[in-house]
Amino acid sequence: MRRMRWLLCALIIGGWAEGAAAADLPLLRGSNTFEVGAPFRWDGIYFGGQFGAGVAGTDFVNTTGAISTMLSGAPFTSASVAPFGTDDRPNTHFGGFIGYNTQWDGAILGVEGNYNHYNNTQMTSTDQLSGTYLANDGNIYPFTGTGTATARITDVGTFRVRGGWATGSFMPYAFVGVAVAHAELDRSATVTLTPPLGSPAGAPLTISTSETGQFTYGWTAGVGLDFALMNNIFIRAEYEYIQFGDFLGVNMHMQNARLGVAAKF
Repeated sequence: MRRMRWLLCALIIGGWAEGAAAADLPLLRGSNTFEVGAPFRWDGIYFGGQFGAGVAGTDFVNTTGAISTMLSGAPFTSASVAPFGTDDRPNTHFGGFIGYNTQWDGAILGVEGNYNHYNNTQMTSTDQLSGTYLANDGNIYPFTGTGTATARITDVGTFRVRGGWATGSFMPYAFVGVAVAHAELDRSATVTLTPPLGSPAGAPLTISTSETGQFTYGWTAGVGLDFALMNNIFIRAEYEYIQFGDFLGVNMHMQNARLGVAAKF
C-alpha cells in the first residue's frame, strides 16, 4: 500500500508539472503567436497584365456622303450611292493596367489606367453605286460600281474611376471612364466605265482615300471581380463596353471580356 501511495503522488505531481509547462506554451494558451489570417486589404498601388476577347462593331451609314463626294467631280455627271451598313467582328487582345485603391472598411474607391492592343478588328461594309459620266467621245453614259469602307482599331487606352466592395477575398466592382483609340479608315469607289476614258473598254476605275494614324475618343463602362490569391497577388475577370464618337463619318463600339493577374503594393 505504501508503494501504491508513493506512485499515485508521483503521478499527480508529474501531471501538475506537465500542465504547468503546457500553460506556458503560447500556442496552447491562445497567445498572438498563432493568429487567424487578417482580411485582404485592397488599398494601395497595383499593376498587372491581361488578355481577352470581344466584338468590335462599326456603323458606316454616315460614310455614304463621303463616297458621294468622291463621285462628284469629272468625269461624273451624276451619282447615286446606296446606304452603307454595319459590321461586327470578333477579336482578341492583350495589354496591361495600373491603378490605385483607397479603402474604408469594405468600401473601395480607386482610379486605373488600362491599355490593350487588338488583333483582327478590320470591319468592312460595301454598297452599290450607279450614275452617269461624260466619256471621251463627248457623250454621257451610265456606270455602275461598288463602294467600300474599312475601319480598323489597333490600340485602346482607358482611364477609369472604380468603385467596389470588399467581401473577404472577393472584390466586385464597377467602373466608368474615358477612352481613346488609334484607328484607321479606308474608303474607295470602284466603277466600270464603258466606253473608257483612255483605257481598254470595261476597265475599272478606282478612286480611294485612306486615313491612317488617327485617334478617336469616347467613353467606357463595365463591371468586374477581383479575387485575392495571396497577400499581394490577385486575379480578375471583367466585362467592358466602349463607345467611340464620330470618327471621320463612322461610329465604332467594342464589347470586351478579359482575364488578368496583378501584384499589389
